[in-house]
Amino acid sequence: MRIADDNTLEDIQGVILCLQFDVEKRAPQFPVAPRFRELIARLEDKLRRNKNKVRKNWFEIARDHALSAEKAFLDQRERDSYVSLQRCWSYLERGNKAHRREVTFVALADGQVVSAAKRKGGE
Repeated sequence: MRIADDNTLEDIQGVILCLQFDVEKRAPQFPVAPRFRELIARLEDKLRRNKNKVRKNWFEIARDHALSAEKAFLDQRERDSYVSLQRCWSYLERGNKAHRREVTFVALADGQVVSAAKRKGGE
């Protein structure tokens, strides 16, 4: 399957969200199998283009959850499919944030060092 957009995190999450709406329904509004194929193709594309080993690991786990969701859906375990899609979403978000360090302190213009938590609180 060819991806015609930038295949951003939001593009992938859109596919997951659409799948989550339909996997638990007895009669989905749209065919579900092609959307699972699209989700897995998007994740494979993301893996192919990603060179960061840590992020790639998170995306691989997300892909594995997408595959589990598809299998659960085919086995008519709709709730398990929905949960696997939630996990896929979660690992995608974690992978997208991998290597982003949390700020622990802020150096002010006057040279004073302040805790980032205090700074966030408006002090």
